[in-house]
Amino acid sequence: MIKIGSLCTGYGGLDLAVSDFFLSEISWVSDIDPYVCQWLKLRLPGAPNLGDIREVDWSTVPKVEVLTAGYPCQPFSSVGKHKGVNDPRHLWPSVYQAVRALRPPIIFLENVPNHLRHGFGRVLGDLAACGYDVRWLCLPASGVGAPHRRLRLFVLATSTDPAHIERQRNWAPGPRRFAEPSNGDSGAASPAEWWHEYLPTIRRWERRLRRPAPEPWSPSKRAWSGWTLHDRFVEWMMGLPEEWVVGAPFKRKFKIRMLGEGVVPQQAYRALEILYKENP
Repeated sequence: MIKIGSLCTGYGGLDLAVSDFFLSEISWVSDIDPYVCQWLKLRLPGAPNLGDIREVDWSTVPKVEVLTAGYPCQPFSSVGKHKGVNDPRHLWPSVYQAVRALRPPIIFLENVPNHLRHGFGRVLGDLAACGYDVRWLCLPASGVGAPHRRLRLFVLATSTDPAHIERQRNWAPGPRRFAEPSNGDSGAASPAEWWHEYLPTIRRWERRLRRPAPEPWSPSKRAWSGWTLHDRFVEWMMGLPEEWVVGAPFKRKFKIRMLGEGVVPQQAYRALEILYKENP
């Protein structure tokens, strides 16, 4: 079975997509957020957490066939301080150290599109220097049916090593949980009165996920309106399995933060599908 090594793991959106595309399993993860670390112990107990990738001795880490990394987007985001490679949260150099040591056949990355304007040349140069062909695209979550845009940059780097290329010929496909569904009825639907003009978009995602949308709002004494966005609805919008994040035993605000920083697996799957088909 193909082994995945996951950098800046979060709730594992990229890894869900890769696991669905190839018959694979997560060998190890890495994250430092205390709530993400707690979540990783709950959901991926068999995958050790390497912690801060800036401090890892990569010579001691088991090699993998696929390396994923959704490294922090704040240095490149169109909002914020626009520090780019000078931002202390710029972790590509640490990701590159892992690449140099592990030399996996495939690397799958995710970030914001503005990364193309800030620091992306270095990413391309580093990968080329290590012997990788690189392809990339920008794809919105709405492009796979999600009820929000969430435009993201996806990068696929494949090794030019002939031995790696030959190994990939024998890789088995995954279970295809996040592949395109049939156009048939999902069999269940949320109340139409919740959605107003957004009803067609909601229905489309319900068919894609094959489950109804949860109620979007929950009562809140702190919100001025008396209502706040339901964490279960956010999880549904991100295309995740039920209870994937909201089933964790910590406060709603930390679940919302995890969800807001994650990747839509269906979106990542489609990007991987397009880029991998272009593999020479």
